[in-house]
Amino acid sequence: MYYKLALRGLICIVLGVCYGLLCGALTFLIWRLTHDPAYPGPMIPDQNGWGRFVTLATAVLTGFCAVVVAWIVALTDVNRARGGTIGFVFGLAVFLFMTFPDLVSLVKGHSLSGLSSIGISLLFLPIGLAAIGLIASASDK
Repeated sequence: MYYKLALRGLICIVLGVCYGLLCGALTFLIWRLTHDPAYPGPMIPDQNGWGRFVTLATAVLTGFCAVVVAWIVALTDVNRARGGTIGFVFGLAVFLFMTFPDLVSLVKGHSLSGLSSIGISLLFLPIGLAAIGLIASASDK
């Protein structure tokens, strides 16, 4: 029985790390397509440094959240619908916590510069973690 629980925990860790790497790779691709690395700008850190930081932060945050969601779903042994719901609610809570200042500035009528990062965060966190919950709930059945 304990070997089965250990195997599920290992699967959850691998699943979360793979999801974090996928999100980091997609973030790097988006940054690379929308930015010219030959002209990094005058700031310290420059645009290249910010791109690396955002890519790393995205990979670590989404990977950690995916591991937590997969562990919760696998250890509670819920069905697919509840696994997806757990992932979506957890991702929505993290999404709202991370983007609350951007959402407030959008409501107040400020610039729409944060709209693309809100859209990407919405894709990676609630929607992606719901998919991770679905996958983790189906891993042992």
